Amino acid sequence: MENDYYDLDKWKTFVLRVLLEKNGSSLTDYVWNRLKHEFSLGENEQTEHNLYTESVLKCLEVEHGLIRTNKRGIQITTKGEEVAKMNNGFRSYLDSKYRHRLLQRINDYVVTATGILSLMMTMFSFVNLFYNWIDKKYSFLPPLILGLFLVVFRLICKSK
Repeated sequence: MENDYYDLDKWKTFVLRVLLEKNGSSLTDYVWNRLKHEFSLGENEQTEHNLYTESVLKCLEVEHGLIRTNKRGIQITTKGEEVAKMNNGFRSYLDSKYRHRLLQRINDYVVTATGILSLMMTMFSFVNLFYNWIDKKYSFLPPLILGLFLVVFRLICKSK
């Protein structure tokens, strides 16, 4: 258990699972007592309790919206229930959030690049009408090929 002593991600997962056990809400002190018992805390009572209230609960509530705290206790949100049911709990949630942001950024770059290519091909086709670089009966092929590429690529990106 010493490895888990101050592993706050495990503390957050444990808090969410305790709330799930108690049908979505519980008193703050009850959750703290369960946390103390589970992780063998209590040597530095004040420091550990401050970590619990100021770090764990604030992170779950303010940063991620997984719980709501009020005067009477703690309530878990529906998003918090989903996180509590995950295999690795809070750590899995953070990893999936990171992957989602990364894929979103890649998708933004792809959309920008295909938009620029589409604009370039349209300009090329327009200029080609006047200068006849490509025979007129084949001048529609470059924008058609790029348009098909754009549609297929967007479908592939959106399906993930």
